[in-house]
Amino acid sequence: MLKTIGKIFAGIVIALIVAVVAFIVWAFSTSDQTTDMIAASSTPIAATKSADGAVSAPLGSIPTKAPATITPSPTISPTPTIPPKLLIRYEEEYAMGGKMYTRCLIKGNINSKGDKIYHIPGSTSYDATKIDTSAGERWFCTEYDAIRAGWHAPGQ
Repeated sequence: MLKTIGKIFAGIVIALIVAVVAFIVWAFSTSDQTTDMIAASSTPIAATKSADGAVSAPLGSIPTKAPATITPSPTISPTPTIPPKLLIRYEEEYAMGGKMYTRCLIKGNINSKGDKIYHIPGSTSYDATKIDTSAGERWFCTEYDAIRAGWHAPGQ
């Protein structure tokens, strides 16, 4: 008998929760419609609007709030697609002192005119290009990293 009462009580609690949720959903979905219905009615309602945007109506009419103003959001440009070729990683692993390390292989060179040019392994000037990190030259793992840092491919 006690189990049956427990099941009935649990059913009542669940029904109450469902009813409360349904009421909340209904209340939020109809709150803006109330303002629309009053505005669309054939009998005008004299109302005053305060500085904070609240609307007060005469006794006996339905009080409403001022319709919300819609401010357009700024246009968000889509993320540009990065060509897969620029994301190829040029790196090699090597062992030193019993530990494994990874080193990037794209050479970020600064020529005599101050141009920042990157060279990938296998390119024409790759083997002849020497990197002097004390002069601001550096190594990159992807062409994308080099471009983002201000370097460009030879001939560009």
